[in-house]
Amino acid sequence: MRKTVLLILLSSLSLQVKAQTAETEQATLKRILERLEAVEKQNEQLMQEIQSLRAEVAQSRATAPVEDRLDVAENRIEEQAQTKVEASQRMPLKFSGIALFNTFLNSKAANYPTNYSTLLTGPDRSGATLGQSQLGIAFSGPELPWGGHVSGDVDMDFLDGAAAGSYSLSLRRGVINFDWSSRSISVGQDRPLISARQPDSLAEVVVPPLAGEGNFWLWQPQFRYVERFRLGASSGIDVAGSLIETDEQAAFVPSYFPRYLDPSRPALEGRVNLWHSFNDNARFDIASGFHESTTHVNGYSVPSRIATLDWSISPNKWVRLTGLFFGGRNMANLGGFEDGFSLFPYEAPIAVHGIGGWSQLAFTLTPRLTLNTFCGFTAPRTSDLSFGASAHTASCAANAVYRIAPNVLVAAEALQERFGYLDQPHTVQNHYDLAIGYLF
Repeated sequence: MRKTVLLILLSSLSLQVKAQTAETEQATLKRILERLEAVEKQNEQLMQEIQSLRAEVAQSRATAPVEDRLDVAENRIEEQAQTKVEASQRMPLKFSGIALFNTFLNSKAANYPTNYSTLLTGPDRSGATLGQSQLGIAFSGPELPWGGHVSGDVDMDFLDGAAAGSYSLSLRRGVINFDWSSRSISVGQDRPLISARQPDSLAEVVVPPLAGEGNFWLWQPQFRYVERFRLGASSGIDVAGSLIETDEQAAFVPSYFPRYLDPSRPALEGRVNLWHSFNDNARFDIASGFHESTTHVNGYSVPSRIATLDWSISPNKWVRLTGLFFGGRNMANLGGFEDGFSLFPYEAPIAVHGIGGWSQLAFTLTPRLTLNTFCGFTAPRTSDLSFGASAHTASCAANAVYRIAPNVLVAAEALQERFGYLDQPHTVQNHYDLAIGYLF
């Protein structure tokens, strides 16, 4: 009897457990179905939103300004425009440059050449040339110990010999860089260390703007060392020094004076640059520098001493002010000052003292249009000059550069030069240039 009762109780409990389990499973299944239904509704809403966004994007693309779409295309082309080639040592090479066509007109100034003589063809001082086209080759080498990296580049132009109707490739700049996070070493041929900036122009490329009128520009062999110090996240000081070979023959000396001149001499240069970045579009740099060398002429030593101050100020992305001011003596060996020293019969040469410099104000009016205005001057001390020397020079110019396509530039420039001479008439000459360039 007890066994029967126990069996009945066990059966009853088993039925209750099964019933409870079935109810639990049904409740769980019901919750799962409810969640699936909610997820399905959310997916439907998301699909509707995606379709709506696609329609808005398509509409915005159809109505977006042509300039915005071209800017996007420019960025894509700039990413893919460079052709990578592998050298024999398996280092990647990048070719770049500009095919530049210039047509120009200079006002006549009888018997007085200008700084643009390499562009002049024919007696009317007008013509056209492709000689200012440039070709650049950049390479990126292997890693160095302590996290360093090797890189370099070479820039060439085609104007050497163009006046005779034939173009030939000539070296402008070529450097090999050894870079670490806080220092750099470079060797090669470059602009002077104390002249890190120059005006922007497509009219004067082979011979840079304001050459001989305040802009040191000669590309000379040199060795450079740069040490970088950070002053927080957005400021720093760059200290640089270089050993450079000067071009002593760049100085003007009247032909009726005999001279025995060492064509080049070693020089020491230094520069300290203080910079601060406010944001991606606002930054200022201001630097001071010096140059020291000695010219050997007619058995005498003539010291060359130059002190410089240069700057680059960008308060926003639309305006940029750059320039260089210098003073010293015997300053012709870098290409920015015409009169380095004066020769007199039976006397020791005299170093010409003076000041000079240039400044440029650039306006980015639109993403495609830039307006540049710049002026330069040199003012030697007249008591140091010999007969026929230039008493002063000054030039001012304005140009507009417009990007009509991602890789195509059109530029127009007007420039006026003023030359003052001792005991001779002063001259004024105008230069007009229209340029079309294709970047590659």
